[in-house]
Amino acid sequence: MQEPSTNNPKSELAATDQAPKGQVVAVLTDLMFDSRLRSTAQAQGLAYQSVRSLKELERSLGSCSRAMVIVDMEVNATSAADAIAQSASHSPKPTVIAYYPHVQTNLHHQAVEAGADLVLPRSRFSTEITGILAAHANPDNKESVRTCS
Repeated sequence: MQEPSTNNPKSELAATDQAPKGQVVAVLTDLMFDSRLRSTAQAQGLAYQSVRSLKELERSLGSCSRAMVIVDMEVNATSAADAIAQSASHSPKPTVIAYYPHVQTNLHHQAVEAGADLVLPRSRFSTEITGILAAHANPDNKESVRTCS
């Protein structure tokens, strides 16, 4: 069985004729959570892609000016921090969100130091993901809405 391509974020967009409202790139290994993020992002009209390496992350960000990167700090603390730092230094800069197990507060500090815009315990992130992605898909400032190329 062949897995869907993760090289083209538009391939993961819900079946519509509209251009994606933005892009979500997730750095995680939890397949169940990946599925939940994918379906939530697609429901908001966002292109979605999950990646497993820094090289894939850089390639997936491409030139999209409305990108959000979501990083699971449990992937590997070093790799997660590197993914955050790489994303935070990308141009155009995406919104970077990290989540961590609430009992591992050291991962919270690592995410903040690496440059994440928002760092939440996994339980809170899980509860708020629909609102977070809806806000990304429909920002208040209509002038800032651009599509991915």
